[in-house]
Amino acid sequence: MAVNDNGSIIGCVGLKHGAQASLLRSAAVSPASQGMGVGRALSVTAIENARDHGDLALYLFSTDAGPYWQRFGFTSVPVDELVRALPTVPQVRSGIERAWLAEEVAWTLTL
Repeated sequence: MAVNDNGSIIGCVGLKHGAQASLLRSAAVSPASQGMGVGRALSVTAIENARDHGDLALYLFSTDAGPYWQRFGFTSVPVDELVRALPTVPQVRSGIERAWLAEEVAWTLTL
């Protein structure tokens, strides 16, 4: 989580850890704070956290922000690869149960 000088939340990112891989999710920065390096700092922190956790890979779903994540070294992979790597993560289970995975694009970063 990122906060400004007033203590207001201006950005956040979440990780769901699996066995040797994590899912990066819920990355967001308030519109007034975009373009100031907040998203980059949060992304780097999430990547470092996944490495520190011992993960071999970090995954995410993104249909629109692929170019942003490519800056950090993420590459597009088949959704099935993400599902195999993180089958018990709630977002993956939801995608399977509600059949929305076919509309997604998966990305990975080898750690």
